[in-house]
Order: sequence, then structure tokens, then C-alpha cells
Amino acid sequence: MELVIEEKAEQASRQPKNAEAHTISCANGAMPWYKVTLSADEISAGRDRALINAFSQRLSFSGTPPDAALCKELGTAAVYYFSPSAANLMAPFIVLHAGVECAAPKRSDVTISGGPQDTREVLFAPETRR
Repeated sequence: MELVIEEKAEQASRQPKNAEAHTISCANGAMPWYKVTLSADEISAGRDRALINAFSQRLSFSGTPPDAALCKELGTAAVYYFSPSAANLMAPFIVLHAGVECAAPKRSDVTISGGPQDTREVLFAPETRR
């Protein structure tokens, strides 16, 4: 699927002056999940904390959509997943860090780093029964 980065003038007028007005979408209109893997140097430089802070600010500014979640893969320090709504909020960061479209993670494989702790409206991958 081809990524489309769109300038949104109406969003730009509502965003803080230093926020970039980009959205991410797929050519077919479906909104996928995205994954960003930060390097060890980026983690050492505090980029993970900056990501969480930036997400919290954009989430608050956007009215806290209930399906916008930033998730961290369990057992890693550097792999972050963005739900479709979160990806839309964080498009500049995702593009800057070469984020890739991916399948939704299972809820049991991630921890919520930003967004609602009640994740009923976030569309995670189904859990497999054993």
C-alpha cells in the first residue's frame, strides 16, 4: 500500500504553531497500524520519552480520541506501535523515523504508553486461544 502524506490546512489552523500538519493514510482509504523502531542511540538520547510526551500533547489537543493508542512492544525498549488514529496524530514523527505499516499487535503483546487505558475501542489483533 502506498503512503499518502497530505497537508491539511484546516488542521494546521487548529494546531500549535510548531506542530506539523500531516496525516497518514493508505491509497485505498483504510487506516493501518504503524510501527517505529528506535535505535539504541535514540533511546539513550531520550527520543522514547520525547515520543510519549509529544503523543500526550497531540492527544490532548485532538480531544482524546478513544481509539488513539501508542503501544510499546513487551520485552523491547525500542518498538512502538501506533493505532490508526494515533498514526494520524503522529504522522510527522512516523515519517521522520521511517515508520512502517504493520498488522495490529495483540493486546497481550504490548503495553499502553499513551492514550486510553481502557482499550475497548482500539482494534488490536485477535488473541489466539490455546
